[in-house]
Amino acid sequence: MVRRSASERHRTSSRASRSASAEIDYRRAFHDAPVGQAIASNRVMTACNKPFAEIFGGKPSEYTGTTFERLHPSHTHFGGAGLRIGSLLAKEQGVFGRSRDAPS
Repeated sequence: MVRRSASERHRTSSRASRSASAEIDYRRAFHDAPVGQAIASNRVMTACNKPFAEIFGGKPSEYTGTTFERLHPSHTHFGGAGLRIGSLLAKEQGVFGRSRDAPS
């Protein structure tokens, strides 16, 4: 059994503590952000923060699991926005869901 001195244990504990506190808590940063943000997959909101919901007059739980269609004036407008954004994403990423830098 290897025995370490108290000062060695303290140094190891301090390094681990600094490392853990240096990690970014992305979930908290998202929820505490002062600007409205939403996370979506296939045009369905999987999460939004409070400022986002307040911009549209609701609570975050009212938007989770819904599409962005509710934020558009009409179904036609929603569809047109999808076509415009889809073509921009296709140019940017090459193929939906795959980064330009991803191997083929």
